[in-house]
This record gives sequence, structure tokens and C-alpha cells, in this order.
Amino acid sequence: MGLFNFLYTAKQSDLYYTSGFVLGLFNVRYTKLNLQNLLEAHVDYPSLLSLKDILAEFNVVSMAVRKGNHSYAEFETPFICAIQKEGWSSPSFTVVTSAGDSNVMYLDPLSQKLVNIGTSDFEKIDKDIILLLDGEMARDEVNYSENKQIERTDRIVKHLPYYLLIAIFVFSIFILLMQGYFLSTLVGVIFMVTSFTGILVSSLLIRHEINSHDPFVKEVCGAWGKKSSCDSVLSSNQSTLFGISWSIWGSAFFTSFF
Repeated sequence: MGLFNFLYTAKQSDLYYTSGFVLGLFNVRYTKLNLQNLLEAHVDYPSLLSLKDILAEFNVVSMAVRKGNHSYAEFETPFICAIQKEGWSSPSFTVVTSAGDSNVMYLDPLSQKLVNIGTSDFEKIDKDIILLLDGEMARDEVNYSENKQIERTDRIVKHLPYYLLIAIFVFSIFILLMQGYFLSTLVGVIFMVTSFTGILVSSLLIRHEINSHDPFVKEVCGAWGKKSSCDSVLSSNQSTLFGISWSIWGSAFFTSFF
């Protein structure tokens, strides 16, 4: 995932990716900005009900049922369900695209890629609730063309601060290198690189505070195990100073060097 996508999708969740994937399966044209706004404006977001209501905005009919003792092969695909793997603090929604007696193919909430696993393995992570889908009468987003233009403008505006930050970083490195290859120059370059890295790390922690359900945050924060996860860091007794989280202190500290 690119830097700008990392920053731009800070508030996107598994509900966003799930609903967007479903709309794509039914060839529905939609804008990411409008879909995100619809989800966040829902009174019960994030929940299965909010997912069901947002899909209804695009005329995708859905019905929630319990799996019970039925096999996955008995349900028409695609359908939505919730899964929770070991180490996840909460369940995430996913889309099952095909289901048989021996294998299930589903959208991984973290990587947003289709994964094919054994049915018995999928049952271990499934939460036993299935949202059946009917997209036969699905329709495109209202005012799609106009909203697409608004989305492009909004994306450019959101990216401007990060373009400026990177430009300042590159310019600072250039100025240091222009002074010659001395020890002080090397120290300066290392200082700038570590400062920029500090900004990225603190931004990740802030992003986790904004939306801990974000699939990208889950993937990165859980990469080093439970003890070093973002949840462990941000929920520890030493995670704040004067009531302000260290992620905000760190971001302000490293940004001040630029």
C-alpha cells in the first residue's frame, strides 16, 4: 500500500471494504467518498445493520440468518459474514464468494485479497451469522458523475499537506548534501530520516486511535505479536502524558523538526 493510500484511508474499515467489494461484484458504480460518508453517518455504525442499510441505498437486498447446522454450500454466494482470527480484538466482516463442502473462498479483511481455505478451518473463525445478498436490481450511486468529481477534488486537498511534508523532507536532505560529504552531513541525513520515520510511526498510532477496526492498521499493528501490538502500546499505563497520548506528543515532536 502506497504512502498516500495509507494516509487517505485512515478512516476506512472492514465495513467499507466489504460493502465496496459487494458493490463491485454487482457492477455498481459508486464513489469511495460517498460510501464512506454513508457508513459513518449511520447511527449504528459499525454494525451489521449499518452494512445492510448502506447496501439497500444501492438497491442490494439483504437478509441476515443464522448458519446453525447448515453447510456453507446451502447458501447462495456471495454472502457476508463475520470472522475473528486469533489475536484480533474484534470480529471483521468479510465476503464469501464461493462455498463448497471442502473449501471456502472469502475476502481477507486485512489484505483485501481472496483467500481459499478448508471449510473446517473457516468454521473455526466464523461467527455463525450470514447476510444473504440479492443484487439483481442493484443500481448505481445517485449523482455518480458529480460525486466522482467532488471525490477527486477532495482527494487532492487531503493530499496537499503530505505532498508538502515530503517536499520539505527531500529539500532538507538536498540542502544537507550540498554542504559536502562530511560527518556532520551524514549525521544530519540520519537525523532527518529518523525524524521522518518517527512521523510515520506516530501517524500509524494516531490512525489506530481514530479507527482500530481499519484492516491496514490491524495488519501492521499485529505483525509483531500481541505484546507489541498497537493495542498493547496505546492501552498501557504509560500511554499518556498529562492526558494526551504519546502518539500525539510524538507526532508533534517529530513534525517540529521540519
